[in-house]
Amino acid sequence: MITIGVISNKKEKKIMREQLYQIMDQVDIIDLMEKKYLCDFISKLNILLCTSGTCIQSFLSMQPNISDQIFHGIFIMNMDDPETCKILQKYRATVITYGMNPRASVTVSSIDQDIKDITSIQCCIQRKLMTIEGKVIEPQEFSITIPEPTPMNIQNILGVVTTIIVAGKQIGPSLFHTKTILKS
Repeated sequence: MITIGVISNKKEKKIMREQLYQIMDQVDIIDLMEKKYLCDFISKLNILLCTSGTCIQSFLSMQPNISDQIFHGIFIMNMDDPETCKILQKYRATVITYGMNPRASVTVSSIDQDIKDITSIQCCIQRKLMTIEGKVIEPQEFSITIPEPTPMNIQNILGVVTTIIVAGKQIGPSLFHTKTILKS
């Protein structure tokens, strides 16, 4: 069972949770903004997905005793939010970023929409990423197709895609170039 904590606003969180549940089985997605979780609970998360620096600041204000020493999973953050950069400077957790920012770990190289409203997004993994299982995902590009209009914006789609990759799951017919390394 993979446990994912989500820190986001209510609308984004609902949409992202629905997408993650559709794609992944044996996953527990926790809304960390709804309840004040204890530090020992946060230490059990595999992945922490944060869509904005403002949301993480709000979460941290609810949990003043949390430090980067408590969370040992992978922190996935939206690099397009300027507040994220401030947070990245404070914490030493394993961080993977996503967004349209060229410095993001996972970004978009192109977006195409046809006359039937089918959207094709060319995603780009810009540097090696490690899954929670210890596999290394090599830099590469792959396509995802959004078959109908969605209330999700590009950043949220990238957040879901990045979470799926880090969880070690395949996205549709895409086969990621991976190699297994020993995880200590």
